[in-house]
Amino acid sequence: MQEKLAQKGYRYLSKSGATVRLNTTLLSASSGEVVLTTKERVQSRTIIVTAGVAPNPVVADLPVAKDRGRLKADEFCRVPGLKRVYAVGDNASIPNCKTGITCPPTFIYALRRAHAPGIISWRRSGEELRARTRSAISAKSHSLEAGTV
Repeated sequence: MQEKLAQKGYRYLSKSGATVRLNTTLLSASSGEVVLTTKERVQSRTIIVTAGVAPNPVVADLPVAKDRGRLKADEFCRVPGLKRVYAVGDNASIPNCKTGITCPPTFIYALRRAHAPGIISWRRSGEELRARTRSAISAKSHSLEAGTV
């Protein structure tokens, strides 16, 4: 995850009153308490577990360009140098077509990239590909800026 995005999430959670423990492993959890590997006991009724995402191990052996272990792809999910090969999901490193920065492997970007099957259909019909703009997705107080993905 990009450092700027991670810091934004940390600030949001902290302002909301959540206690954030970085580089900490959960040893056990019960209905009212969690125990960390540091042996620290924390009273809690809510546990939010985050887990890293990684590309499938098969990707490591593929003879194509990679970015942090993920298949490099263009904004249309195409793997450069390979005809009719697309990369999606945790296996893909896809640039934001507005900024050129690699999209983080988060739900919102995966949702925005869900149009990959449509891309394949367009290519088969010979239609020209265009960058797509998506509106912001928001739920209650959580929101993301609108923009081109």
